[in-house]
Amino acid sequence: ESERSEKYISIALDAFISSHSVTGEDRALLCALVYGVTERRLTLDYMADALSSRPMETLDGTVRNLVRMGLYQLRYLDRIPAHAAVSETVSLAPRRARGFVNAVLREYTRRGDDLPFPDKASDPYRCLSVTYSIPVPLCKKLCEIFGMERAESIMEAFGHAPPVTLRVNTLKISPEEFA
Repeated sequence: ESERSEKYISIALDAFISSHSVTGEDRALLCALVYGVTERRLTLDYMADALSSRPMETLDGTVRNLVRMGLYQLRYLDRIPAHAAVSETVSLAPRRARGFVNAVLREYTRRGDDLPFPDKASDPYRCLSVTYSIPVPLCKKLCEIFGMERAESIMEAFGHAPPVTLRVNTLKISPEEFA
């Protein structure tokens, strides 16, 4: 819905969660999927294009997002079994697209991490873009500023969740009392 309405993804997600009363583990999974697919869109689209006979941009928006969501679960989430990710994603697809969605996701389960990404030696910026889901112009700029090796470590860090940090408001409570 965010793509069609041009809303920020966080606003669209909050509205959906409120209107559908999504709570607990379902809410956590929904947020992980929505934000994860959004953050990894370039990588997921590249993977889908490599696994499918049809380019991603030619697909209906719903089907395109379901393929992304299924691939995200298979590649990045480790608590959802592959068969469950495929089955649930296919069940959400429109009837006319279920075979296609199933074929793409099953192909990923067969090929998995053996899916070839662009060659770093011949096209380093495209390789970085697909690997870290960062637009090519930004990859180029980061490499110009920091050099290839440091830029790649920065891009890799973008993909990791930051650690949970607590800050004590010492105007209200001491660190010892808080602990």
